[in-house]
Amino acid sequence: MKRFALITVALVAILWAWPARAADLEYTSFSSDITINADASLSITETIGVRFLSELHGIFRNIPVRYTRTDGHNEATIPISEVAVTQDGRAAEVDLSRSGDDLVIRIGDPNKTITGDHTYVISYRAEAAVNFFDNHDELYWNITGTTWDQPL
Repeated sequence: MKRFALITVALVAILWAWPARAADLEYTSFSSDITINADASLSITETIGVRFLSELHGIFRNIPVRYTRTDGHNEATIPISEVAVTQDGRAAEVDLSRSGDDLVIRIGDPNKTITGDHTYVISYRAEAAVNFFDNHDELYWNITGTTWDQPL
């Protein structure tokens, strides 16, 4: 019984602390400029305003790159290249990785924390983003994705 009580207390403590962690920052703005290129790629520039409410190293930007096509039969993966990021107008430290269906961009210096308002500009190229069908062409691009740590 003691073991059950300790596990329950631990779970309650974790769940109680979870919203506090998520409240360390808030997104103040998000805009995306997209150019459809002649080769069916996209040139994308995102501008994200962030207010850090406590000391953090930066942000994570998850970009969906794998999805089920609208024809329902095939899964598509969109290669991302030419990733460049600035923070407040200066080149930012970036690390790229994959998590599930997303490309994860970790932005920030792991040896430095920041607070207050900051602006991130993320630019990248999405290859083969336009789908071609017999009777139409289609652009499907999930601009924001769904894996943010706070609502936009």
